Amino acid sequence: MGSIFELDEFKPFKRGFEDKQKTLDIRQSYYDGSIYRKWDKKLGWLGPRLGKDVKPLFLPLARAVDIDAGIIPGGWLFEGEGIEEGDQGLIDARDALFKASRWDIWGILFVHYGAQYGVSALKMVSRDDRVSISPIDPINLFLIYNNPVQLRPVMSLYVEKVKDADGKDIEKAEVITPEAFRFFLDGKEIDAPEGMAEANPFKMVPYIEVRHIETGDQWGECTFQKAMTLLDEVNSLAGKLAKVVEDHGDPQWAVFGAQPSNLTHSGDKVWFFPENAKAEIMVPEIDIEGTLAFIQEIKEGVKEALPELSFDELRSKDQIAAETLGLQLIELVLKVQRARPNYDAGLIEIMQMCGEVSPEYKALADEDIRFDQERPILPLDPMTKIRIEQAQITLEMMKDGPDTSSE
Repeated sequence: MGSIFELDEFKPFKRGFEDKQKTLDIRQSYYDGSIYRKWDKKLGWLGPRLGKDVKPLFLPLARAVDIDAGIIPGGWLFEGEGIEEGDQGLIDARDALFKASRWDIWGILFVHYGAQYGVSALKMVSRDDRVSISPIDPINLFLIYNNPVQLRPVMSLYVEKVKDADGKDIEKAEVITPEAFRFFLDGKEIDAPEGMAEANPFKMVPYIEVRHIETGDQWGECTFQKAMTLLDEVNSLAGKLAKVVEDHGDPQWAVFGAQPSNLTHSGDKVWFFPENAKAEIMVPEIDIEGTLAFIQEIKEGVKEALPELSFDELRSKDQIAAETLGLQLIELVLKVQRARPNYDAGLIEIMQMCGEVSPEYKALADEDIRFDQERPILPLDPMTKIRIEQAQITLEMMKDGPDTSSE
């Protein structure tokens, strides 16, 4: 199987692409728990004993991703929408784009991928002469920029390994520049698939990429990045235990009260010993209870590293004052406030791109469109919202002092 990275024009991007795949692969393995499974098989008889305590350690990571995907979007409301009349043309264009993109179904992946991988991507596509946007699994995507502060890429590489009809591994690649779409199979350029153009109708690279949490790292920070450090300790322990089990995979026996010349072997499995002689199996000493206690400590640490799990503590309380809900979940609120602007900026960027290429979404080409920065983070029922508004009105009246206008 050949690769586009064997071609001179793409060789400079090979290392960057592989580094990204390696980083995102590791984060994926924590999300689904597969990073531990490689040790689980090597632990032998110890695997079932520890597995029931280790496997639940990874479940909270997937839960945190689900919670982020549910609360970060906040309805994608524009500034003033729902409070003021708003720009109806802008709202209609957004709603039409979301409908064409089936955003109510697929849009959730935009944040899901970001929370899972630390980075997410959207692609502008054209089907049946209608432009739409689609979340893209970022693990196979690599964007090239002319300089670090450039907003839009000058080239995109989408490279994936798939199986053909015969079950053989092949590499498929799509390269996009503002001028053209190019397609490759096992490193060899081929004609565009049926129904796809080679000239780029958008005159731009139709991708945007955002980081979940901005840390200065090229691939951002996934939502469970801090928990990964703790789980690394579990993987290290599993590796050490697997080595002990492997070293003692074949049972070692000690014979007491007899010389080798005194032993008699009959058949494949039976040995005869002299009177008063005995044999004992040599079992490696492993502190099972200490290991389980260590895993329990890690479990508590994982909970503390994921503010999304704060909801678990609230379940045990019969009533929670809405006014203090934000304080109860302050770490989660701060985390969402840090991540949400990244997704807002990315979605606005690709909306503007759609407005530039499609008359249907022309209103979205406005440079000044913004999502509402004050839209709620924590979902509140209508009665709770009314109580909070009443409390705010009362507070404002207290600040203004008594009304003396009639005196």
